[in-house]
Amino acid sequence: MEPGEYLTFKQVTSLGGKIKKGAKSRFVVFYTNVAYIKRDEETGEETEKSYPYLRYYNVFRLADCEGIQSKIEKPEAGHVAELPLCDEADAAIDAYVAGEATLSFQNDKPSDRAYYSPADDKVVVPMRSQFDEMSEYYSTAFHELTHSTLTESRCNRRQAGTVSFFGSKEYSREELVAEMGAAMLCSNFGIDCEKAFRNSVAYLQSWVRNLKADAKAIVVASAKAEKAVRYILGEREN
Repeated sequence: MEPGEYLTFKQVTSLGGKIKKGAKSRFVVFYTNVAYIKRDEETGEETEKSYPYLRYYNVFRLADCEGIQSKIEKPEAGHVAELPLCDEADAAIDAYVAGEATLSFQNDKPSDRAYYSPADDKVVVPMRSQFDEMSEYYSTAFHELTHSTLTESRCNRRQAGTVSFFGSKEYSREELVAEMGAAMLCSNFGIDCEKAFRNSVAYLQSWVRNLKADAKAIVVASAKAEKAVRYILGEREN
């Protein structure tokens, strides 16, 4: 499924737009955990619980619709992002990507999300001009680049015979590795700000909750993140 903006038929009509003739919908799945409070009728004790919430949608690409404005702010012609750069971090990213035969890194086109595609061996992040702060851009880029080390030819974090889907333990473990790797790389290059730190902590806590039964999750993820960081920085194991 191509990256970009998608809407349901209801959203298209509610925004006063219309779907182009012949356009085909895509099938997407939304998954989350919904929290609720369970009260013991005998003791009155309240406990926070959660249940999985799963919904399916048929959506259309914004490019296949008419009369609807994109929410991605495209930079004006000739506009150059004024975010301060970190030459050392940029050099490390360039060196890592250049050293991998198939890996590509895209940050020069407007995008509404960041991701790593194992099938294409490609990292995509929004343009620098779409971020409010430099640290957010680098944190996002390092997160996805850490994901790119999961392949067998790099750090080999994939478990044979397992299927990693959103919300699964395997997915949660990999997200912990990627976010910790991003934090380590940002620290290595002296990239820091309070907003990025708060976002990172909240993100880590959300995945730790999925792994609360696994007491060693953080320790294992930390070791794997460190290995990924060393790989990205060219400090390969012999």
